[in-house]
Amino acid sequence: MPLQGSVITHHRQVKILRIKLRNLNSLRGEHIIDFTREPLASASIFAITGPTGAGKSTLLDAMTLALFGQAARYQNDRNPENMMSRHSSDCLAEVMFSVNQETYRAEWQLRRAKGKVDGKIQPPVRFLYDAQEKPMNRLATECTQEIERITGLNYQRFLRSVLLAQGEFSRFLKATTDERAELLESLTGTEIYSEIGILAHEEYGRRDTALSTIRAELAHYQLLSEEEINETEQSITTINVQLTEAKIQHASRQQRLLLGEELQKNNQARQLQMERKDLLNTEKIAKQAWLKQLALHQLALPYSTSLQEWERTKENSYSTSLAATASTTLTADARDACIEQVLNVLKLTESQYTERNQKLFTIRSAIAETEKQSSIIQKWLAEHQHLAELESTLPSLNLLAQELHVHHRHHAQLTQDLSHIESEIHTWKQQITTAKNALDLSQSAHEHSITTLTQHQAFLRSHLSPWPGLDAESALERSRQEQQQLRDLIAIRQTILTLTHELDSVKNSVTTLLAKQENEQLGLTNAQALLARHEHELKLKRDHLRLAERVASLEDQRAALHDGDTCPLCGSLDHPLRKADCPAPDFSHIQQALLQAESQWRASEQSVLSWQKLAIATQTNRSHAQQTLSEKQQAIAQAQSHSATLFAVLTLPQDTGTDLNNHLLQSTKQEQELKVAHKNVIDAEQKSRDAQYALAQAQQKFKDLTQRLDEYEIQREKKSTVQLELDTKIIDLTQNLTKSIEPFQLNLPDFTATILSLDAWQKSSQHFPRGTQKLADFHNALEKQRIEEMHLDKEINTLREGTAQLRQQLTHELSFAELAIKEALAKRPSSQEDLPQLQRASDQARTRLERATAESAMLTTQAQQAQLTCQVAEKQLLENLTASPFPDLPSLRAALLSEDELDSRREWLLEWERREQLRLALLGAAEQRLAELTSLHAPDEETYAKLSIEAAAQEEIMLAIAKEHTLLEEKLRRNAAQRKAYVLRSADSEQQLKELEIWQIMRGLIGSHDGAKFRKFAQGVSLDILTHHANKHLQQLSERYRLQRQDHVDLTLEIIDQFQANCTRPMSSLSGGESFLVSLALALGLSDLAGRNVRIDSLFIDEGFGSLDADALDAAISTLESLHQQNKTIGVISHIDLVKERIHTKINVRRLSAGSSTLDVA
Repeated sequence: MPLQGSVITHHRQVKILRIKLRNLNSLRGEHIIDFTREPLASASIFAITGPTGAGKSTLLDAMTLALFGQAARYQNDRNPENMMSRHSSDCLAEVMFSVNQETYRAEWQLRRAKGKVDGKIQPPVRFLYDAQEKPMNRLATECTQEIERITGLNYQRFLRSVLLAQGEFSRFLKATTDERAELLESLTGTEIYSEIGILAHEEYGRRDTALSTIRAELAHYQLLSEEEINETEQSITTINVQLTEAKIQHASRQQRLLLGEELQKNNQARQLQMERKDLLNTEKIAKQAWLKQLALHQLALPYSTSLQEWERTKENSYSTSLAATASTTLTADARDACIEQVLNVLKLTESQYTERNQKLFTIRSAIAETEKQSSIIQKWLAEHQHLAELESTLPSLNLLAQELHVHHRHHAQLTQDLSHIESEIHTWKQQITTAKNALDLSQSAHEHSITTLTQHQAFLRSHLSPWPGLDAESALERSRQEQQQLRDLIAIRQTILTLTHELDSVKNSVTTLLAKQENEQLGLTNAQALLARHEHELKLKRDHLRLAERVASLEDQRAALHDGDTCPLCGSLDHPLRKADCPAPDFSHIQQALLQAESQWRASEQSVLSWQKLAIATQTNRSHAQQTLSEKQQAIAQAQSHSATLFAVLTLPQDTGTDLNNHLLQSTKQEQELKVAHKNVIDAEQKSRDAQYALAQAQQKFKDLTQRLDEYEIQREKKSTVQLELDTKIIDLTQNLTKSIEPFQLNLPDFTATILSLDAWQKSSQHFPRGTQKLADFHNALEKQRIEEMHLDKEINTLREGTAQLRQQLTHELSFAELAIKEALAKRPSSQEDLPQLQRASDQARTRLERATAESAMLTTQAQQAQLTCQVAEKQLLENLTASPFPDLPSLRAALLSEDELDSRREWLLEWERREQLRLALLGAAEQRLAELTSLHAPDEETYAKLSIEAAAQEEIMLAIAKEHTLLEEKLRRNAAQRKAYVLRSADSEQQLKELEIWQIMRGLIGSHDGAKFRKFAQGVSLDILTHHANKHLQQLSERYRLQRQDHVDLTLEIIDQFQANCTRPMSSLSGGESFLVSLALALGLSDLAGRNVRIDSLFIDEGFGSLDADALDAAISTLESLHQQNKTIGVISHIDLVKERIHTKINVRRLSAGSSTLDVA
């Protein structure tokens, strides 16, 4: 977090009111720390004590978890799962805090699945409530956002504001330069400035590389001159004229070639049609058998209708016979089914009769058992008649018992409170005794400090004799001035000697650089001449290559083409005129010579640039050397003048033999003696003030302890009175309750238990009503059973009559099928269907039997009629065939073709006739076109071949002209594109150069490869701002000291001692207690800066006391107690015994078994 601003204005006041946690780390169970209740409410400082690892820092983790969902010890790890205590299914962190008197409550919960200790960790749940306990968020992220909005603090700023980094600043004051930079960066969050410095350095390097790449690209562009462009355009115009004339000649020749080609095609067409005539005749001869069968079909066609009618009659007769046979079979099946259905009905009736008899027996047994149970319940109700009224009386008895239980719990709480008060009274009496002893010791220390101060003041006056009329601070100032002037004289002498030697060295350098500059100028002239020669050779090689490309013929270029490649002239992918044996043009030797010339030109250009750089560097060095020479001479003159002035001020002879070091040693010795005497006086004065302050503190503490003891004695008296009154109420209520439950023969419950159990009373009250209800249920069941018995008697009589009727019907109607009935009885299934359903099935079977018999008779008559009709039709058809070529019905059937065969033969015949007509038409058209071509003098085959050779030669000439035209246009297009790209890249180069200059300035100001340059500057500014705010707190903690950053030394602080004329001292000269004051002031300053416009009234320190001795620790605790004047409460986390003894209000973290701990507030 960068430090910004130098003025802190608090608009919000944040204070922690209560911390509640459950199952966090070693603190198993629920624990509450309430800062609004005594003794924490009035304590300006309290200690969180306990052995290492007991769980002291867990309180801070609970606070950050509830507010921001992160544990302080786990840095940026959000919602760490290992915060939950082992063997726990959930954990909780809750903080109640106030902002400008408005109260809020933040809560963080973590649970395992299904509440099991081995369940999977579920996502954490977070809530924020206002003063009316209304939730202010729906999601966990909204909780953090709301807290940041309300408090004005995010997670990192909260840590720096609430957790004082006193220990970090203590290490910062003692650290080396590199360690100090790292500590300050972690404390103030200035790591972003390192990243900015590295970014500026890397961005400059990236842009410089990009600019070099663009310049390299520009050097490779080859552009045509204006003369070359004009020459190319003139050549294109000439080629266009030649190409137009060649196209006209080629079109005339192509017209004659088309006539000759058409003549040849028509001759070929006439010959083809003559050949097709023979083919068609051959094909017709091969199909003679087909055509003969088609003629027989035409003769049999008149008899086809009679034949089809006879076949239909025959098929109808056959199908009718089959139907009659099937009908007879169905009649037999229907008769069998009818017998089976009657037998099923009979069996089911008998089964139901047996089942109803068994059920009747069961019902009668159940009636006897129900009557027996009813008599037992009636007897029990008569014996327990006294419980009849218990159910209505039980609510009043429960209220009386609960009231008595509440009084018992209140009595137990009062007993516990009285025990605690007795323990507190004993503790306060011991503390009063200790405070009285401390008061006596403070009185003696104060008297001793006054005596010591008088002695040191007399000793100081004896050492001020060399400086009459001056006090100690003025004398020390005078002595330091003289010592500084002596040191300046010694330094000036050494500087003059050093400058003289440097002056001689610079003169030699100027002479050497002058000779070097002459040699480099000569080398530059030679390199420029060589560059001009190589540039001329390069131009000649380029002209040579362009002329060779222009002279190359079209055949040379065509040989380089392959099928699939795009022709540069016409764009075609096919190249039928390419000659495979024609070698491709070879420009490799010319191109190699051009590349060698370009390489020599670049080498010469690089040599010229190198010589120019050397010449510029030498000229710059020579100018710097001459300037340095002048500066050295001027510095020597100034040093000599300053030396003369100092000799005059010190009243010393201006002689090189004067022993300045001896004078300095004597002055330093006098200053040290005076400083020791002055320091002793200052220390004695401070100890006197400290002793006076300690005496006042001891008196105030004795008074506070006495007042606290009186308050506890008053509380003991009040609680004892309340306890006596409560004893009387408990006795009265117990007697009343005993009388009330005596008629019901009930026992008193255990009123000392945490939860009152009245289950025995409740069960006793439910016995009599349940017995009455059960008796009524038995009576109802008995009534239903008797009704069912009567219904079963009726059903049995009905089934007996139905069975007799079925046996009689079966014997009367089906006596002729005795054998079938026996087989059906052996195979019949034990059906469980209803009797009415089986009776319906039996009736339906009888109906189907009657229908099947009638249908069988009808089908038999139809079969006989169909057979007679078939015989008559066959006789009539044979009589009609006597005059035909068909002797019988099978030959007639063989002569007739199927529809598919008939259609196929007819289609072939029609197709053959169509092809013959088409042949005749094509033959006539070819002969007519041949006559027309002869009249147009179309060329014969020999003339056509000559014209084709001439046309091919003409095409090659046109292709050569077109290729040259395309190459010239491509050359102009490529030059225009390169010129446009060159202009764009040049503009891009200029823009990149402008931006690079800006980044070069940025790199010079803040850039470096490791970010150290900008980091050091930003950390220096941050330390100045932090020192400014720390001095505000240091002024309240101590009137003597102030902080400032040492001039010209990065991140080094020094102390200003205002009791010694504002002299400065290094931080290492501070004692342990003084170092603690400075570190605490810096930590408070950082807290203000982190909070910005937020005032934090609850602060915690988790380090820094282990290295303090008893006196320093006492001073540190006193300093922290003084913060109470700013309405701040300080929590000190420590396991040091001296801290426990010195701080009276404590939160003790006690270690229990199995790695768990608990909290006590004392």
